[in-house]
Amino acid sequence: TNLESLRKEPRKFVSATVQEGELVFTNVAVHLKGAAGSFRQIDDKPALTLSFGKFVPSQRFHGLQKI
Repeated sequence: TNLESLRKEPRKFVSATVQEGELVFTNVAVHLKGAAGSFRQIDDKPALTLSFGKFVPSQRFHGLQKI
């Protein structure tokens, strides 16, 4: 699964589906963020980067390509 992929290689982007109310965004790129001192593994409440335009260049979330 993509969750398992994040456990093995947390810096690589994986594909995810994001839902906000009735809006559904598919093929959203997700990876774990953080530097050496602030990095957290997927099971430890990490900070995430969601890139809506990485796999689907025209896709935006409230006008933003990445959050």
